[in-house]
Amino acid sequence: MKPKLKYILKEHGHDFIKKYGSELSAYVVSVILAVMDCGTVKSGYRSFFCPDCGQLKRIPFSCKKRLCPSCSQWANREFAINFVQRMLPFTHRHLTMSIPDVFWGMVHDNPEFQKGLMRAAYVTVRQTMMMYLGVEVMPGMMGVLHNFGRDLKKNCHVHVIVTEGGYFGGKWYQFMYFPFMKGGRIKVTMNELWRDNVIEMLRLSLPRTKNNSIFLDGVKRRYPNGFYIFGDKSCRIKSNRNAYNKAKYITRYVRHPPISDNRILQYDGESVTIWWDHPSSGVREYATYPVLEFLYRVIMHLPELGLNVVVYYGMYSPRYVQVSVVQGVFDSDGAVVDPKYLSWRSMRMLQTGVDPLACPHCRREMIEVYLVYKTVKGYKMKSYFHRDDLSGMGYPLEIHFISSMI
Repeated sequence: MKPKLKYILKEHGHDFIKKYGSELSAYVVSVILAVMDCGTVKSGYRSFFCPDCGQLKRIPFSCKKRLCPSCSQWANREFAINFVQRMLPFTHRHLTMSIPDVFWGMVHDNPEFQKGLMRAAYVTVRQTMMMYLGVEVMPGMMGVLHNFGRDLKKNCHVHVIVTEGGYFGGKWYQFMYFPFMKGGRIKVTMNELWRDNVIEMLRLSLPRTKNNSIFLDGVKRRYPNGFYIFGDKSCRIKSNRNAYNKAKYITRYVRHPPISDNRILQYDGESVTIWWDHPSSGVREYATYPVLEFLYRVIMHLPELGLNVVVYYGMYSPRYVQVSVVQGVFDSDGAVVDPKYLSWRSMRMLQTGVDPLACPHCRREMIEVYLVYKTVKGYKMKSYFHRDDLSGMGYPLEIHFISSMI
């Protein structure tokens, strides 16, 4: 069987908390415990019963946590759909805006620096357009913060999907050429603006000491051409289907662990081997870690509670009153679907094509009889039928099953 992160976490989660608990916040510990119980009756469940054949079915709750690979899949689709529904009918560009490795540690461990980094990305994009268009245009942008690299090390960078242009005075100004290199009329590059905005953000946020000033000035001199940004013409987004796929790609790790199960090559109970393709050379690389170190490398990238790693700016900001036509989103069969308004049953049918509430024996629709949910004081139970009615149908008392879980 192919090794899975959730399985590794269930086997070693308690050992991990015991070893690293002093370094973890209460929120992170609660996420680990929730993922360990995800998909089991220990997380709570709903009981369904078929009155014809007496079939009993208990459907456990999912944890819906960022660390859970299975719970993240539908959330990732929601993020992508929410973005495409904001889109204006213009070509967009996907930019990957990186910072030097000397900044990775300080930004990774400071939520305020992370917010500032995303804000600096928007300021850079808008400054670039204003500089070369000559007007104070407002583009629409979604920024997504990634705190890690493919090898699970700290590697802070921002993914951006931005309109190729912006509005000013009721008029749309096209901006197709992003200046990454000097030449001709390009005197200041976007990379230089990005460097200056990141350094200025850190200069205002760090203590104003001589050492910090020397450090930031030294980084600026070390990168005379600015910080690296990737976003050539191959990154243009010309349709909302393309935008949907691209948004799914860059928001995948918002609710997903920093590694997918596909990249876990081997697990023997004591160590974990992973692989990744080097971003520049494409050469496949491998690394093997002791299991607790592997979990640490995964969990250290979990954002703290309340940190938004997906932020909308400009015309896509929630505070901006849009006057454009909202774009549609198409699922695999071409129908417009918004998962925010689908029930759990409908979502499962959309995913699997099977009704989860159909009796597996006689195919009749099962009825819900109990709701069991977990609280800080233990389990609570809600019954949809009187006890005598349940006994008459031959349904066993749920309280005995709950007692067996404790």
